[in-house]
Amino acid sequence: MKRLLGSTIIAGALVAALGWGAANVAAEQDPKAVIKDRQDTMKAQGKALAAAKGFSEGRVDQATAEAAISDLIKTTSRIVDKFPPGTGMAEFPGVSGAKPAIWTEWDKFKAAPQAAVAQEQKLLALIKAGDKQAVGAQSAATWDDGCQVCHKPYREKL
Repeated sequence: MKRLLGSTIIAGALVAALGWGAANVAAEQDPKAVIKDRQDTMKAQGKALAAAKGFSEGRVDQATAEAAISDLIKTTSRIVDKFPPGTGMAEFPGVSGAKPAIWTEWDKFKAAPQAAVAQEQKLLALIKAGDKQAVGAQSAATWDDGCQVCHKPYREKL
């Protein structure tokens, strides 16, 4: 019993130390690398949305479009994590297009991707149903009523 308790305490301390270490590694990341990763993620999201449009036009098969939008939903759900403080256009003009409003309106910013995810989920359902005409219309709606919810107030085009 004593040995089990000791092992549990050691395991707990190890988990805490690893968590602290991971937080410090994130805090010590190169801001330019964070910005590049964020921009690469956004480009991948654009390609995913293009796959849905391609499906609606008969250029992309259904399975590819479905996988692309499934991945898009996952990345959009976690996109806020790609915006640590100190990685915006104020600190990196010409490199980052992330407006300062992201951090001054943090709660509002955190909620914004939910609109995109809702649109992406509609898009995925239409792709699964195979309705190419509706997918085309929903692709446009996903951009206008999803992506732009963040882009308009929080992104400066570089």
